[in-house]
Amino acid sequence: KKEKEESLEKELSSIEEILNTKRKEFESNKDSILKSNYTKKESLITEIQDLHKIEINSIKNWQEKIKTFDTLKNKIELAGPIPGKFKKTFWNNYKKVTREFYSKKNKFFKNIKNIYSENITKQNLLIEEVKRIINKDDLEKERQNVISIQKQWKLIKPVPYKANEKNWKNFKNSCDLFFQKISQNKNLKTKENKEFEDINRVTRYFKEIL
Repeated sequence: KKEKEESLEKELSSIEEILNTKRKEFESNKDSILKSNYTKKESLITEIQDLHKIEINSIKNWQEKIKTFDTLKNKIELAGPIPGKFKKTFWNNYKKVTREFYSKKNKFFKNIKNIYSENITKQNLLIEEVKRIINKDDLEKERQNVISIQKQWKLIKPVPYKANEKNWKNFKNSCDLFFQKISQNKNLKTKENKEFEDINRVTRYFKEIL
């Protein structure tokens, strides 16, 4: 519609004026702007280098570190153009710093993955050990052994949440079954002793009356 066309043309004209003004400002201050961009990017590179030097060993801290790195990296890429004479040196340095960061990050998570695998194997071995003990005849003799295994379990860290939750339920159920069987055996023995005492009491009674 005509009224819409006029409104849009005015808006477009206003935007063009702003762009022309900014272009003129940039051209008249080009050298200082490019130098300022370069200084800003160099400062951000230094922040990444300092971040890279911080030694951390937890997944949570690494996640925070990655978030900070991504923020700095994004700022560098949005900081604007730099003087042509610095471009090659700057981008070589930028690629080197980011490559070192990614390499260190990948190494950490690969190592964590190996540790996870080892700890899951340790948990499974303890689960199997408790299950093996449950099938023994004299469970009371194995009580301290199972308690020791429970203490060993607590020392196995870190383990992925889902795998740890699954293994813990399995381990806990096996330990509970072990102690339940001990309790059942005690109750059975107590019952047998009572029956034996009752028989002895009856036997003594008949001996006395006879």
